[in-house]
Amino acid sequence: MGWFQIWMVILAVIASLPVMTVAEEVDLSKVDRSIQKEPLWASGEPRYCLFVLSAERRVWFVVDGDDLYMDVNENGDLTDPGEKLPRLELSDEERREAKNHSFWLIPDIIGTDGEPLITNIQINTRHRDIVYFTCPDRRDAYWTTSVFSASPDDAPIVHPTGPHRLSLKVRLSHPALFSGAV
Repeated sequence: MGWFQIWMVILAVIASLPVMTVAEEVDLSKVDRSIQKEPLWASGEPRYCLFVLSAERRVWFVVDGDDLYMDVNENGDLTDPGEKLPRLELSDEERREAKNHSFWLIPDIIGTDGEPLITNIQINTRHRDIVYFTCPDRRDAYWTTSVFSASPDDAPIVHPTGPHRLSLKVRLSHPALFSGAV
């Protein structure tokens, strides 16, 4: 076995080790997906995404045509004042300069300690659904695709405060590297 093969085995073992985290473990299969109250959707085809922060804390995002609703107060009622978010009226040039690809001005999600838990939330639905956000305490930035669905029951769950996931992808440039015929 060559040095490259040994190095790849070591990396694979490290990647398979559990990642230590202080994040709360939440059984995502048991998350309550109910929404207490929804507005009359203008498009007739709203798309849903659920951020799960803990077993008790959930934030719904719903895109309805040009409108975005965010359950800012986390009570499951999307008809509360301030939960229909203002659309940013920026040109593509202004978006590039501001490094903001979102179409809406989205507030930060605040932690139980009063400090920002999730910041810089951006949602872009122009070509495909993309959500970007950062977690300041964890120094993480996330870029997630295909996070909206046609119903709350099928809505993808984004668990930004959950355990880190580490994956390793290896692309071999030559199959002989693993065959022992180096």
